[in-house]
Amino acid sequence: MKAYLEAFQRGPGRVRIVGARHGSAAASLMEAWLAERIDVLRFEQRAGSGVFYADYDDGIAIPGRFMRSLRARTHAINCVTDEAFEITPVHSLRGRIRLRVAGVHEGQLTALTARAATLPGVEYTKHISGGRTMLVVYDPEEASEDLILANLLKSDTAELTREWPEPASIRWGGALAGTWTLFLCLTRAISFPWLALGVALNTFRPLARSIAALGEGEISIDLLDVIATFAALATGRPITAAFVIWMVGVGDLLLDISAVHARSALAKLIRRKEPDALRVLPGGQVETAPVGDLQAGDRFMVQIGHGMAADGKVVSGVAEVDGKALTGESQLLPKKEGDAVFVSSVVVEGQIVVEVEHAGMNTEVAKIERILSTVGTKPLTLQRDALEVASKLVLPTLGVASLAGFLSSDWNRTVCVLITDFGTGIRVAVPTSALTAMTLAAREGVLFKGAQYFERLSKTGVIVFDKTGTLTSGVPEVVEVVTVKGVTESTLITACASAEARHDHPVAKALKAHAKKKRFPLSESDAE
Repeated sequence: MKAYLEAFQRGPGRVRIVGARHGSAAASLMEAWLAERIDVLRFEQRAGSGVFYADYDDGIAIPGRFMRSLRARTHAINCVTDEAFEITPVHSLRGRIRLRVAGVHEGQLTALTARAATLPGVEYTKHISGGRTMLVVYDPEEASEDLILANLLKSDTAELTREWPEPASIRWGGALAGTWTLFLCLTRAISFPWLALGVALNTFRPLARSIAALGEGEISIDLLDVIATFAALATGRPITAAFVIWMVGVGDLLLDISAVHARSALAKLIRRKEPDALRVLPGGQVETAPVGDLQAGDRFMVQIGHGMAADGKVVSGVAEVDGKALTGESQLLPKKEGDAVFVSSVVVEGQIVVEVEHAGMNTEVAKIERILSTVGTKPLTLQRDALEVASKLVLPTLGVASLAGFLSSDWNRTVCVLITDFGTGIRVAVPTSALTAMTLAAREGVLFKGAQYFERLSKTGVIVFDKTGTLTSGVPEVVEVVTVKGVTESTLITACASAEARHDHPVAKALKAHAKKKRFPLSESDAE
């Protein structure tokens, strides 16, 4: 009998998932999904009944987002069929192709779309939620339709089961629509009914958030914004209504921009994509292959200046590897046969052959990127507490507004009370400041995996560093030159830099950089 999963809310932040037998494929898929969700605090599956119980913490963007994601996930698992995995072109133009994908569910299609974006020459990928097709835009000079299709057909659907969140989009539409509506209201360019319609359409996003919150038994501050907007329209104040909803849209926009900038800055600390790998064939021959083609058990060669194409173990060769992008340790790490290596580390000296253990979205860097992709989604404690207080003031505000209008017989006074905004400033100012701090820290090489850690710093008295690499730049440089009697600095540096002229290890680079800074000429005879 095929499993049919259902999710039931059991109060704020807790859910029950029924329908999966313990040890079944559906249970394994659900367990893997819950384990990788950053907003899941804890979960368990009862051995007897197979029922999952999970505690979660919703993000700040849209209340109820986790439940919607969970229901979409259960639906995807319920819809899994034995249909064969197949990718066929629907239509194509030069540099653009739309593909129909069969035999995968929504999460796997999302992962496949993310993988397509990493292929050489691919500039943009997208799939419509709930659809069975994906769009791929590529540079015809670097890629072709046949090459893209061949690479994607090599995908392992079991690997695609792992979640790969799509980059968050910036909500320009709401801010631009709100700005245009406010402009029309200020200029009175059209009649009041059309202005009211425009303002009402702009309430869609906060209205959706407030309805989602009501569905979970909560009253959000968005409800007050929506009521204030419609109350202003009812009393013939389109400018006031447009301004209230415009502030909400601009607040969402500022939050999105801050979050995207933070994710981009953080990702640059660890991201080093090698488009191709030198795959070593069983006979010893070496061929150039796209990184996406690497599978567990394959072997690839890494030369000086190149990064690891996958996680694995060294099977031959010796090298010094720079792994500070992943570990924070600036000291070069010696690697020999049997040692583990990871994506984002770079060979500085030597040459090694690595056997693949984890590739694609299963690498350590991919896991970190999945965490970083959720930056800005979890509320700070200060923000969550403040929003809870603001939400508790919604009903009293509605009561005071109604009482003011009733006692004065002037409903304009009701509107004046309703437009009191408790939440927008908190919802925007607190996370935006934290995300900006994360961005600035990332530009200085400091990685914060969540804004909530800034709050913990305020209560921190002592910081213990387990290695010096987290405190250094990782780039050696000459800071002082001490010579013996009779030898000048220029003579010493010229001799040392000339001897290292044809080498690229960190000390050689430091000597050559110092000689260039001091304008000491290199000796050609020594350089030879």
